[in-house]
Amino acid sequence: ATAERLLATERSRLLGTQGYTVDEFEKNMREAIARGAEHGR
Repeated sequence: ATAERLLATERSRLLGTQGYTVDEFEKNMREAIARGAEHGR
């Protein structure tokens, strides 16, 4: 669990330097997938 927390912290720190939070990143990914699915119809 500690290693997972370290990885999550590191990932959010890296994404944070790009102006992203992990939540925003995952939300953007879901929206992109949803848009792709709609275009695929």
